[in-house]
Amino acid sequence: MDQVKIGKFIYNLRKKNNLTQSEFANKLNVTSQAVSKWENGRGIPDIEILKHISEEFHVDIKEILEGEEKRKKKNHYVLLILFCVIIIFLSLFLI
Repeated sequence: MDQVKIGKFIYNLRKKNNLTQSEFANKLNVTSQAVSKWENGRGIPDIEILKHISEEFHVDIKEILEGEEKRKKKNHYVLLILFCVIIIFLSLFLI
């Protein structure tokens, strides 16, 4: 686990939700100093707080621990729809 990467992920998650460190900390029932420590890569949240972050901000714990957001499943649906359109298009011209 890369604490710096995790910290950047938490920072970006907080910013994406337009929260100050203090507001983020209040949502998690921790101090703003704890949030600062995580964001600066000097520590990581314990498992209960990771669970709370995951639930509160709809991210997978694995994403937090890896420090990067995974592709959303929406992209798979777009590719599936595109594939179906191509198949329909080809079948119309090959018949």
